[in-house]
Amino acid sequence: MLPPFDEEAMKNGSEDRKFSRRALLAGGGALAVGAAFASRRGVLGLLAGTGDLEVARFAAMGTYLELSLPAGAGAAVGKAVGAVSALERKLSVFLPDSELSGLNASASRARVAVSSELQRVLDESRRIHGLTDGAFDPTVGPLMSSWGFRQGRPTRLPGREALRASLERTGLKRVDSAASGVAFDAEGLGLDFGGIAKGYGADRAAEALRASGLSGLVNAGGDLRSVGAQPNGEPWKVGVRNPVRTGELLASVELAPDQAVATSGTYEQRYEVEGRQVTHILDPRSGGPVDGVVSATVVAATAIEADALSTAACVLGADAALRLCSSLPGVEALVVARDGGKYRVDATSGLKARMLGRV
Repeated sequence: MLPPFDEEAMKNGSEDRKFSRRALLAGGGALAVGAAFASRRGVLGLLAGTGDLEVARFAAMGTYLELSLPAGAGAAVGKAVGAVSALERKLSVFLPDSELSGLNASASRARVAVSSELQRVLDESRRIHGLTDGAFDPTVGPLMSSWGFRQGRPTRLPGREALRASLERTGLKRVDSAASGVAFDAEGLGLDFGGIAKGYGADRAAEALRASGLSGLVNAGGDLRSVGAQPNGEPWKVGVRNPVRTGELLASVELAPDQAVATSGTYEQRYEVEGRQVTHILDPRSGGPVDGVVSATVVAATAIEADALSTAACVLGADAALRLCSSLPGVEALVVARDGGKYRVDATSGLKARMLGRV
């Protein structure tokens, strides 16, 4: 059942819709800035704080890493940032000297040994790929090239033959991983972990904080992971942006200790290409841009799972995505989709959320 719309919260300015003043001041406004950046993925960030949190914000993984922590956690911040920075040097498709770039350049010619971190992301990608019947696939690089992606947006409509040729170089079935390394069976095939790597980064930062004995909230470009509860024992509460009404919140989502949430969507990234409206998310099975799901928010035990499933949900469509998430242990979802000329909001039955707005 979808949680009821909370009209009183909207009228009265519920605390669930406010930032912690101390967090804002301690971070020098970083929480507000980080929230605006993260909202591109639909998750606004921390809503109700306990009043004794400080926020640290750093550039990482092509976005911003934001840590909401108890005061005086400087050493732990350094460890968390270091863990994410090390991961970026392995998994970035944009750094020419990253491990992933080296793999993509060589794996079609010879088997390449990979680190445990890269293997972990590849294994989770393969698991989500199987669960979603191929809706999640990190080998869409050739398809993106066909659509002329630049700075995250398509710039041309590919012809039928070009699209078919790209599909022949796409698919995780063409990636062979074994103890001896990873190999590709097609020239031009490559891995791009843009739909899953930030989630893994949030998880690694959370592990670093836990190892330091701290609780806190990690925000990696809109992929959030809690570490324990808030200092007062309350669950963390984060806001989900309304994908239809700009500047408004759609829901407040509650995170249990050691839980994650991520949002993917097409609502802010629709482009006119040669007279046609297209989105930035491609269906790896057909090669075409997806439409229908406007935003998909997924809560899971780990950010790597929430990140990948939220991306896959946009490809699967609302009904299939909700059925899948309902079938997975510890996974819940909130989906906004176009339904004719209107929008509809649906959620899995176990989602701990309060609706703060309407689409």
